[in-house]
Amino acid sequence: MGTIWTVESAKKQPLPASVKRYAIGDGLVLSVHPSGRMLWERSARKSGNLVWLRFGVAENPKDPRDPEIISESKARVLNEEYLERKRQKVDFVHSTNESATYKEVCRLYLESKKPTIEEATQKNYRDCLNYLKAFNDVKWSYFSEAMVVKEFKRLIETKGRFSAKTAGNVFDNLKRLCSWTCNPLNNVPRKMLFENQTIGDLNLGIIETEHYPSVTNQSEYLELYRYIKRTWDEEKRISQAALLVLSHFPKRPKEVMNLKWEHIDFGSKWIVWPKDHEKIKFSYRRKYPISDWLFEFLKNLYDYRTDDVYVFSVRRRMPMTVSALSMELRKKYNGIHCPHGFRASFESITFELGYDKFCVDYVLGHVHKDPNKGAYLRINGDTRLDKRRETMNDWSKWLEQ
Repeated sequence: MGTIWTVESAKKQPLPASVKRYAIGDGLVLSVHPSGRMLWERSARKSGNLVWLRFGVAENPKDPRDPEIISESKARVLNEEYLERKRQKVDFVHSTNESATYKEVCRLYLESKKPTIEEATQKNYRDCLNYLKAFNDVKWSYFSEAMVVKEFKRLIETKGRFSAKTAGNVFDNLKRLCSWTCNPLNNVPRKMLFENQTIGDLNLGIIETEHYPSVTNQSEYLELYRYIKRTWDEEKRISQAALLVLSHFPKRPKEVMNLKWEHIDFGSKWIVWPKDHEKIKFSYRRKYPISDWLFEFLKNLYDYRTDDVYVFSVRRRMPMTVSALSMELRKKYNGIHCPHGFRASFESITFELGYDKFCVDYVLGHVHKDPNKGAYLRINGDTRLDKRRETMNDWSKWLEQ
């Protein structure tokens, strides 16, 4: 009897030169690619030919947040479903719809993702794939890399500021779409574009990076803060409260929108998020001290909104979206400042005021891109806690002047 492998035992093996498959049991295999990507698969017969059915992704070193990642137990359940259908002689492998257009393939792809990913991620996929809507009526089987590169260049020329971030997102989502079509169960022609390539390999020339709009002048920023505070005092809308918190605590807007009351330690006056809450995954739980002003504000807000698990929500048990904050800022600062802009304002103004760089970077949740600095500077959630609390108090006092 052959060896029954696990993900951990397969990871200990050297990366193969070509796809290598390890038996997991009951026909389920773990396919390891040269890039280190691992897939849950099993063999099947289609028109007498051997095909590999893909159930999901086990591990993706290049994208740890890949929405197609599923656990071994989930893969085993899907494998059992296949075996049960086979026992009942139900055709598990459908015929391919050769006439499917790009628009139809995108629709099927997004529908397949609905049960597994949140609405915000769905919208991101939809928006990215819509950049290539010029191909909506083109048959998917006719799609080629040359067509996509030509469209990318046209977008750069016509839109002017087709940002590097946007181009990268569209490119990555197109590759995810292609990867999805490789599963014979999805009833569309198999298409694998730009395999083992990055956006930089397309030679699109210099793509200007588009920064979030932000007010960085000290007097203008104070005017913005006073406007937000005045509207909160008058109208008491929760979106205005969220903007006030972002002013005093400039974390990523999505992280603040998903803040729960259980994350706030009112006794110690700090916020501690779960490890998977922040965009950058740290090996330890970071403690974020809050200023005395923000402590009192959140405490009063808790008495005002004690019936929900989220600090900022408009519907029970659902966090507010960043779009709601953008709409609030558009009333007076349309195109000048946005929710993410509070981070740029904080770093720019604190630099001018001479704040401690370590404390500022810690608040923003940044990590060192220098591999040497990252290897030797080893900190934890308690590092310079008093100094960071002092920084946050100084910042709040400056805002409230």
